[in-house]
Amino acid sequence: MRFAVPGTTREFEVPDEWWRSAGMEHFVATAEHYDTDLSTCSEVVAFEEVEPPLRYDGFWFRNRDSVIDVLRKIGSGQKLEPVEVWSRAKTNSTKLIVRDGFHRFYLSIASGYRKLPVKINDFDLNEFLEKERRGAVP
Repeated sequence: MRFAVPGTTREFEVPDEWWRSAGMEHFVATAEHYDTDLSTCSEVVAFEEVEPPLRYDGFWFRNRDSVIDVLRKIGSGQKLEPVEVWSRAKTNSTKLIVRDGFHRFYLSIASGYRKLPVKINDFDLNEFLEKERRGAVP
């Protein structure tokens, strides 16, 4: 199944067999976002406020098992962690940038949610690049 990323011309694919294996054939999102512990969440944002993370060589997901695990949790209403993002101001961007949570980002779209729970990390891109240049970033 192919899905459009809101606010962009990009699309991504979740193999039909993975979708079926996760039991998502009849899933209908009844909330704006997946279930999460809102006390660990900075805010809930529209997908358009987040720069879609890119994968290389057309691979959107790490592996089948990871996708099915996240989809099963979404489908059964289990709480998932918010997607970790870098703040707009610290990255000199108009959008939040995904740090951790590529699967949750894309599978939330595929599941029909309109919003994404995020945890905003204070990140200074220039500081990071300087540390990386000096070899101080692990």
